[in-house]
Amino acid sequence: MKNNLKTYLSIALFFAMGSVVFSQTAYHSDLLKKFSVEELNQMAKSNPNELLFLNEFVVNGFYVTDFPQEKAGAPEINGARKIDTLDAIDFFALNIPIKENDWQYYMILGTDKLLVVKSRNYVLNEMKK
Repeated sequence: MKNNLKTYLSIALFFAMGSVVFSQTAYHSDLLKKFSVEELNQMAKSNPNELLFLNEFVVNGFYVTDFPQEKAGAPEINGARKIDTLDAIDFFALNIPIKENDWQYYMILGTDKLLVVKSRNYVLNEMKK
């Protein structure tokens, strides 16, 4: 009977600790490309809304589309970036700031594609839906 109780308590403690660890690591793995685990855990405590935003941004804050040729040289094109794998874009490696109100457009070198980066406020509004 004592052994069963110890086993039960050990299992309960294991799951309780696991849920604490999970709650501290509730972030998208792409965020680890810019932030350490410690920084993300601190952000979860001190600025959880920013962590929620960044989690959303790495999934829905940018996309790739066909580049409209009539836009070549247009002033709204912010520049060009080399992206090796369009299926798994490491946004933080591109060194593109997330702007409050302005969308950004970058030609993708070696392709006929365009990287579209949504504004912070647009993503925040999408999160409210």
